[in-house]
Amino acid sequence: MSNEQVRLIDAVDVYLDESPERPESPESAGAPLLIGALRASFGAGRQLGGSSFEYTAEYLASPSRYAISPDLPLVAGKQFSGEDAALFGAFADATPDDWGTGLIDAAFTRERGAGWPLALGEFDHLVQQNDLTRMGALRFREPGTSGTSAAGASTPGTSTAAPEWLTAAQHTAANPNDAQRIAEAVARFEEYEATDEDMEILGYAGSSLGGARPKATIQDADGGLWLLKLPSNRDRRIDTEAWEATALDLAAAAGLRVPRHRLIRLDEHKSSLLIERFDRRFDQRSQSRVGYMSAMTAMQLGPQQSATYEDLADTIDQVTLESSVEDLREMFGRVALTVLVGNVDDHWKNHGFTRERTGVDAGAATSWRLSPAFDVNPTRPGSRVRSRRINSHDDPSNRDVRLLIEGRDAYRLTQRDAAEVLARVTRAVGTWRETARKYNIGPGEIEYMAPAFNEAQFEYAERFVIEHLAVTSPRVPPAVPPVPAIPRAGQPLADRKRRFPELFAAGEGASSSPDASTDLEY
Repeated sequence: MSNEQVRLIDAVDVYLDESPERPESPESAGAPLLIGALRASFGAGRQLGGSSFEYTAEYLASPSRYAISPDLPLVAGKQFSGEDAALFGAFADATPDDWGTGLIDAAFTRERGAGWPLALGEFDHLVQQNDLTRMGALRFREPGTSGTSAAGASTPGTSTAAPEWLTAAQHTAANPNDAQRIAEAVARFEEYEATDEDMEILGYAGSSLGGARPKATIQDADGGLWLLKLPSNRDRRIDTEAWEATALDLAAAAGLRVPRHRLIRLDEHKSSLLIERFDRRFDQRSQSRVGYMSAMTAMQLGPQQSATYEDLADTIDQVTLESSVEDLREMFGRVALTVLVGNVDDHWKNHGFTRERTGVDAGAATSWRLSPAFDVNPTRPGSRVRSRRINSHDDPSNRDVRLLIEGRDAYRLTQRDAAEVLARVTRAVGTWRETARKYNIGPGEIEYMAPAFNEAQFEYAERFVIEHLAVTSPRVPPAVPPVPAIPRAGQPLADRKRRFPELFAAGEGASSSPDASTDLEY
């Protein structure tokens, strides 16, 4: 980064950019909508003490307006952050977590020198990340750079030339062929041995998304964005990304919504996982950003507050007005899968909602719906427990699927409905060994991970299915319904062409799964 690339600012104009843009003629897109101004208040140094946000009158009068998060209702005047969080939920969701902030901090330190007295804070991490790859549909400009400003007068010396999105001139996304190169840079960064070249590729590829694990965003030839999840030096005995690919395949086999994904083998023991970004919509005609809200924001939870999956079900009922029945059924299946595969890293930022059009027309209204499932990772018992409780009676260190079954009313399910969902989940999870072998996970590693797949919980779910569906065993799979298509601009793309043929072709550097085409097609 150069000195021009890191600028410490205290306020931004906030835009909502959900209009489709045609790659061949960007000027055809609807202009991003200036929706308000965000101002930061700092404590010691750059540590964020609080923030304020004010919607523009134009946005409040717009027929397409919606509250960008529950803690920012559509009212006139300044709104101030509460005691539990210095940043409103919508902006916290657009801010990178441990991995991304670590990269931004490292780049800043390299530029300014270790003796620089100020450490970057949460507001700086929000505005310094890559505009191209930032999560969701919010974009930022410095006040006064666009001719009109929601934040008032510009800072002295600010240019009034053609406006630029913050960081847009500094960053691109990585190339899909860079997977091995990025993985090597990650390994050196984790050992505090990163070179300037390493920091350059990690800085533009890896700083925009949440989570603590290494990751990067890559861009395909059509402009589509994909998340590249990478191995970590902390993985030790297991191929973490191969196990996540296994879990996503099991979810898809259970009829649950997951993004398209593909495993890329880096060497005999390590892989990276390529996952299509669901906060972007791309096809051959247009591309657009998609609004995103985490479950943590939707439930208005502070850092020290807890909630249960039944609380999330209540929130789904309130938030997803157009799809609540479908989304509640989906969530029931996801909770069951989470228990049966030992996914303990299911914190509330690992669930979310996307802003979807309610019709096929580009001008149709939008509403929230449950996002595709993500960050599903089988974990052996005894790992650091961060799991969410099913209900208030659940033990998060020993979750019980029977509590999910007993609480099915929270998901608007009858006994038979619940049994049908569990039948699909148990049939899918019952194939976990075969699915793992498909990704070339060795027999020793499979046995090492076997305790993650809780046999007792599986039998509880299986018994309920047998009792209520009059089947002999759900482990004998009937025809499983296809995974529902994730629409692009309101329309399913069943005939969508594949990208990255060099990565998606079977052979070296890619899974040779006989089911690979199923993984990649809607």
